[in-house]
Amino acid sequence: MPAIRRRLASWTAFLALLAALPGARADTLWLANGDRLSGTVLSMDEGALAMQTDYAGTVHVAWDAVRTLETDGRVAVRPAPAADEIQARFVRGGEGQALLDTGQGEQPVELADVQRVVRPRPFLRDLSWDGTLDAGLQHKSASTDTRDYSLALLARARHGMWRHDLQAGYDKEKEEGSTLTDNYHARYSLDRFVTEQAFVKGRLYYRHDNIEDLRAQSAVGAGPGYQFWDDELGAFSLALLASRVHYRYRGGDSDAGYALGAIWDYGRYIGGQRLQVYTRGEASRPLDGVADLWLNAEAGLRYQFTDRLSFYLKYSRNLVDGAREDVDEAVYGTGLGISW
Repeated sequence: MPAIRRRLASWTAFLALLAALPGARADTLWLANGDRLSGTVLSMDEGALAMQTDYAGTVHVAWDAVRTLETDGRVAVRPAPAADEIQARFVRGGEGQALLDTGQGEQPVELADVQRVVRPRPFLRDLSWDGTLDAGLQHKSASTDTRDYSLALLARARHGMWRHDLQAGYDKEKEEGSTLTDNYHARYSLDRFVTEQAFVKGRLYYRHDNIEDLRAQSAVGAGPGYQFWDDELGAFSLALLASRVHYRYRGGDSDAGYALGAIWDYGRYIGGQRLQVYTRGEASRPLDGVADLWLNAEAGLRYQFTDRLSFYLKYSRNLVDGAREDVDEAVYGTGLGISW
């Protein structure tokens, strides 16, 4: 027994030593000023590199400050302006250089020629989730007293072949004691992937307005979708939906019918994952004459101060045209967001 305990202690100490070795199972940057950074290279685009670290969150480094680098696994690399993207592992090289290991040999590359580096996201994942909570508050005192309030939630979860997407929001505007805007909405989508890019989407939508004559809008739909890309620089998906729509008006009257439409979700990071451009929404055309067009969409910019805190500017539009009571609402918003 004492011999077994000694062997177990020796193996435990050996494994702990391996875990403590610097750079073990990590990407490494050697900088021109002599510093060295270890972590996970997320992306490099437009001359800015983003690296996730355990000690400082996401670190942003100018690409021309990198002397050489090495990655633990393969990343997607565009090694020159006119070159195709390849999957390769960076191997440490000389000053301003590195080697690209494609599995079929190593080739040298000048770092100044590299146009983009992106770490692909794994298709099959354990449970992961992320999201943002945005809050806007504006108080204007002039000839009239105006107050605007807004909250917006976006939460996504992914597990294996399934993806969940929840969006919800609340907007209220008051002027001199009168309420001009007062509405809330929620959308839930469930995607079932059949390949790495093709999926089937199911979607529930509800919107309630306490001011407009069109008091409530709801929709249930399903259809095929396609994920064009999904990596550390952004994502873009598009789905075509067949839906059952329902409109309820002030006084209790209602209309219902079927509709065909599309739902999209696009986001793109710029400048080392500090600035994001995005747009998401849905457009559909009812088929039974209850309306001519329905559009619910949003576009905006988001600047990340830190991994958690961001500042956003956005424009959203809710349009129902050709119904018994039309709606044409446009909202410009700004505020702070919390990400996780």
